[in-house]
Amino acid sequence: MTTKTALAGLSCLVATVWSASALPYTVRDQNNLNAGTISAFTDLTKTAAQYYDYSALVAHIPAPPNGPALANTRANVFLFNGSDGLSLITLFQPPVGGDADWKISVASSGDPVVRVADDAGEIAKSFDGVGLDIFSASWRWGSTADGAAIGALVGPWSALFQQNVLPANLGGFDTIAGVRVHSADGSVINLPANSTSNPFPSFRISVPEAGSTVALLGSGLMALLSYGAWNRRS
Repeated sequence: MTTKTALAGLSCLVATVWSASALPYTVRDQNNLNAGTISAFTDLTKTAAQYYDYSALVAHIPAPPNGPALANTRANVFLFNGSDGLSLITLFQPPVGGDADWKISVASSGDPVVRVADDAGEIAKSFDGVGLDIFSASWRWGSTADGAAIGALVGPWSALFQQNVLPANLGGFDTIAGVRVHSADGSVINLPANSTSNPFPSFRISVPEAGSTVALLGSGLMALLSYGAWNRRS
């Protein structure tokens, strides 16, 4: 086994660890506690824009099991793995109206962009100068759904959701009472509201914890080295 072959095998392992469907994604709550893991909804025949069908004013996305069971009194957040890679989707579902001002800070080895936006000007990307892509969103919705898709998320990425402006200061509907983070297996992580005037808790979604990733990479490297030693003996 040559060094080049070993490195090629290790590169393949790294790609597997960081692929959109190889491992579940970690959700951490506003206290940085592990709230659970989710997996991405997957349809490799569709792009994120095709999956998030803007022409369908109410039911933007497929019904379960190909999409999440949306709640109209919560912010709905989930991941989609399509032909153009992994995307992060936020969706607010009528008939209950509301408003939300979020800042989504994304660290990724790729260059994520807004792939879908329901209305022009609702979400915009900027760069903080130190490695984070900042997506600032101001959503207002009534009888039709609202939201966006951001992608592609590449490598050991992380997305931090924070509230920019309290709904009580917007003069809006103030009807959202927390966040539901959906998983492709049908499970849901419920992040409850902080209070009536501050209904959106901060939270983070990321690739698996660094320790587990490093452990898996270490196991893979040991296997490659063991194979190389065995190959030399044979």
